Amino acid sequence: MMDAMKKNIYEEDKWLDDLLKENPGYQLPDDFADKLIMKIDAVESVKESIKEFLIIIGAILVILGTFFGVYYFYQRDTFIFLFSLLTNEYTPTIAIIVLFILFADKVLLRLLSQLKQF
Repeated sequence: MMDAMKKNIYEEDKWLDDLLKENPGYQLPDDFADKLIMKIDAVESVKESIKEFLIIIGAILVILGTFFGVYYFYQRDTFIFLFSLLTNEYTPTIAIIVLFILFADKVLLRLLSQLKQF
């Protein structure tokens, strides 16, 4: 039984060695590695851009939350006025426009510049 297993393993190793020595039947272009590195760089650049965008949004939210939290505890009367400014009908529209501009600047423009290289 053991001899049969050794013989089978030897035959598989020989088959694998022969297979690896064969010509694969296709040829990679000379600039394959360069193109692959460019694509990897592009993906990493987009990931980094999205991460940077989310960090900026998080920092803005933390700063605003801290400001409004402190303001709420020290001057509640004025806080109600500030809160009413945030909840009016124009603030969400302005916030969406500002977020889109920030997203376009931090992510979309970098993505488009990466796509232009291909």
